[in-house]
Amino acid sequence: KITLVDAQAEPDGAFPTTPFPNPEENHTLDMAHDIALKNNLNWVFASDPDADRLQVSARTVSGSFKKLSGNEMGILLAYFSIRRAQKLGIRPLIASSIVSSRMTKAMCNKLGAYYVDALTGFSNIVAASRKAESSTGHQFVFAYEEAIGFLVGNVVLDKDGINAGARFMEIVCYLKQSNKTVWEFLDELMLEYGLFVT
Repeated sequence: KITLVDAQAEPDGAFPTTPFPNPEENHTLDMAHDIALKNNLNWVFASDPDADRLQVSARTVSGSFKKLSGNEMGILLAYFSIRRAQKLGIRPLIASSIVSSRMTKAMCNKLGAYYVDALTGFSNIVAASRKAESSTGHQFVFAYEEAIGFLVGNVVLDKDGINAGARFMEIVCYLKQSNKTVWEFLDELMLEYGLFVT
């Protein structure tokens, strides 16, 4: 069950429906949240105008919507990227920027994935990942930085909000089948891998 925000579905360079066209900013998703509440939906997905960033909001216990932070989304995508790679017999390599949550490194260490720390910016993250790939025998599967930029796989070596959104929808399906909220699952990850700033 998917509902579009019609007023924001077509390009308009003036961005008349938001205070600022970055879904990470306060009040940018107010219209989407209102429509989701009216239609009894549990998730809101949004990208910025060039679709290289992804923002996801989910219902809380109170029924209101709350945005996941870039680190929360990154941790979830990293966890499932590692698990999927390992099922396929791939030795995964995960990267994040130096300003992103240290939980990613702790999770990689515990799950047996290779972790790469890089300066901010996807050109730096990708360069550090490619260098580590050639020297470690691990395969790059995921990278992120906390400013809602995500790269799943290595087809496009830059942040990609569309691909990340599709992968996150798979996580939503997993949570639905597991009868867990995203907040409960994040708590489980924190209990398993440690409490970090997210």
